[in-house]
Amino acid sequence: MLWRVGVIISLLLLVLGVKAQVIVQSLTDQWTGVHNLGGTGVLDDSYLSEFDLPFSHASAMQQMGQAPDINEIGAEDFYKKLESSSPTFSTQFNSEFEVLGAEHQELVLTGVDTYADVYLNDSLILRTKNAFRIWRVDVKGVLKEGENELRLDFISPLVKNKEKFDQAPFELPAGCEPDGSVNVSPYTRKAAYQFGWDWGPRLVTSALEDVKLEAWNGNRIDHIYAYTKKLENGTATQSISWELREKPEPGSWMEVIIGGKKKSIPATGKQGALEFTFENAPLWWPNGWGEQHLVDFTVRLNQPNGNIHDVQDSTAYRTIEHVNEKDKNGTSYYFVVNGEPIFCKGANYIPMSVLPNQVSDEDQRRLLTQAKDANMNMIRVWGGGIYERDSFYDLCDELGLMVWQDFMFAGSLYPPDDAFQVNVIFEVDDQIRRLRNHPCLVHFCGNNEVNVAFHNWGWQDKFGYSSEFNNQLKMSYDILFNGMIRFRVQELAPHVSYVHTSPLSNWGTPENFNHSSMHYWGVWHGKEAFSEFENNVGRFMVEYGFQSFPDLDLLSRWVPPAQQHLESDPMTARQKSYIGNGLIKTHSDELFGESKNFSAFVMNSQKTQAKAMEIAIKSHRKNTGHCMGTLFWQLNDCWIGPSWSVIDSEGNEKAAFDVVKELYAPTVAWLEPSKKGSDLVVVSDQRESNYHKVTVVLATRRGLREIWSEYLLLNPLEPQVFNIKKAKHADRLGVIVE
Repeated sequence: MLWRVGVIISLLLLVLGVKAQVIVQSLTDQWTGVHNLGGTGVLDDSYLSEFDLPFSHASAMQQMGQAPDINEIGAEDFYKKLESSSPTFSTQFNSEFEVLGAEHQELVLTGVDTYADVYLNDSLILRTKNAFRIWRVDVKGVLKEGENELRLDFISPLVKNKEKFDQAPFELPAGCEPDGSVNVSPYTRKAAYQFGWDWGPRLVTSALEDVKLEAWNGNRIDHIYAYTKKLENGTATQSISWELREKPEPGSWMEVIIGGKKKSIPATGKQGALEFTFENAPLWWPNGWGEQHLVDFTVRLNQPNGNIHDVQDSTAYRTIEHVNEKDKNGTSYYFVVNGEPIFCKGANYIPMSVLPNQVSDEDQRRLLTQAKDANMNMIRVWGGGIYERDSFYDLCDELGLMVWQDFMFAGSLYPPDDAFQVNVIFEVDDQIRRLRNHPCLVHFCGNNEVNVAFHNWGWQDKFGYSSEFNNQLKMSYDILFNGMIRFRVQELAPHVSYVHTSPLSNWGTPENFNHSSMHYWGVWHGKEAFSEFENNVGRFMVEYGFQSFPDLDLLSRWVPPAQQHLESDPMTARQKSYIGNGLIKTHSDELFGESKNFSAFVMNSQKTQAKAMEIAIKSHRKNTGHCMGTLFWQLNDCWIGPSWSVIDSEGNEKAAFDVVKELYAPTVAWLEPSKKGSDLVVVSDQRESNYHKVTVVLATRRGLREIWSEYLLLNPLEPQVFNIKKAKHADRLGVIVE
């Protein structure tokens, strides 16, 4: 009965106008800084003028005209000289009256990249060590009336972790960092690609995304979680749960509002949950399968002293299942949404800039809309980049783009020590709780290529590991990726599937293409012919691709005409893959003849990439059933240079983009030469069986001439092949699907 008394008191206090929420004071404006370049010789220690969050040391310098754009010739060398700098950033602010008067006062920092000593009014309140964590610190008694100063003294990761590197018994492989350097990226919880990758430059800098004060009285809601527990015959059972900061006072009660329904229960512990049932629930579907219905919900903590805390978010009615089990062909790997198996069509996403703070919400919308318009339904957020900000996942919710989310580990080995793993688990908890309510989130993956590299890339011999150290690394891997992270996903987001790595199969042997996820790089790293895409189709193709150059107009903004040839220093500096530009030229010359000039070469490189993508995607869709997903490498770029992207860093679509858009259509058809005429291949990944009129036409001088036409019943995920003897002259044939 006591909680009912609390309800009555709370209602009376509301009538009297008493209502308290968590008060938020943003501290994103009017920051200044000092370089602290440490005798690098680039600039004297100097003052950085006023700027707002988010920012990085590099972007602040660019804003002041003190540093070049990363695309400028020689810019990488400039920024390498700054890597050991440890800048200081600070802001002055007056605390709001409501903040100072509250029982609880916390400073909340996100995107602190990476090591910083945080001072409030000259008191050291925090030492950060992970760019992916959300840092909270109690500032009650440190915050004061009048002007306050918040200061962050950053420490370069190269300075901070050099001792760890020097004292390690063996060197750890470090993504694409050069051998023989002080490679600290395995020890540093920041975006790995900023240390350099095979499609982007090296730019190691300090950064800060967001800072705010939060204040409240009494208790508060820390986390909320919503997901569809069951979907049966159109009826959705939605679970809404919460976590409070502390055990609630007697008389506290919880209230949840969703989909026009409201429920209340006594708050008896720090955690609780309610379930709701909705008949004929409007479902969230991936792009191409239906609408993306979203629903807002509110969780409210009512306290007997009148303090109220509301938290709002959005969710959706949709279920997701990952099927990864033995079958007649080997081991399956596919996703089932709302009870329907989905053929996943998409791409791998990398950060849109070397400096993520320079990417706007509009930039994200443009890129993700391009992905939707190309008939994609899945985006893989790759593990060498960043956990994207909230706006990215909001857009994926809206656009129907399922998200395969890697945790941020890629192409490296990591220190086998407890302190590192504890730091990671705090990161994992923060990110799971932040992302789990998004209906777009369908899959967590522990890392990119760490397991396959450990077992196949010869690191043990290259770095001379002892058997003892090798066993330590293996045990540490199992503890982190098969143990701790898996358990946290199961505990905090049980509706989201998890695998410890991608790929689960290595492309080295034919049998492996019958099992689970696959990264096929025979055509690039193995220098195999494009036709090998047809012979190497896995159960779920997570990575494959071929490079091309961005448009010449874009290159010309940074590379003068006299240096626009493959052997020039600026052009060789932009090619980050060890394979180099020679493989692009070899395939381009085979397909289109030797290019007459660099402009023609750039165009032919894009046409070559488009041909590679065409062969690969046709092979994957033709084998639908065996193969249930195709995610090419890569969707986008972070700077201007040759890469595997189909959209350059300025948003321009390469020739391969049009091929992707055409072959990712819900229903596709094409002709393949055969001994008797041509084979017509037709594939549908629509939800229902439908009749389609399929017509084969021959291009003549008088226009298109129909040579074959039939109405075909196309069933979902069942490729069909028809031999058409009349279909000769393959180079002049086309297919129309209505």
